[in-house]
Amino acid sequence: MRRNKPERLQLSMSKEQLKHLLLEKRVVASDIRCCDYCSQCELKELILECARISCSGETRDTGG
Repeated sequence: MRRNKPERLQLSMSKEQLKHLLLEKRVVASDIRCCDYCSQCELKELILECARISCSGETRDTGG
């Protein structure tokens, strides 16, 4: 009998590829689970960078 486990997929990608997906809102940070502390720190840094880029783009769009 098969257990009802959510199917998971492990993958590896460059920071630039992930940044692109985050900025295009194709992936959200809550969808990602890091396998180690170093990856977790890198992801947090990348999320902050994407937030900065998004906020500066919104400011330009509103003329502020």
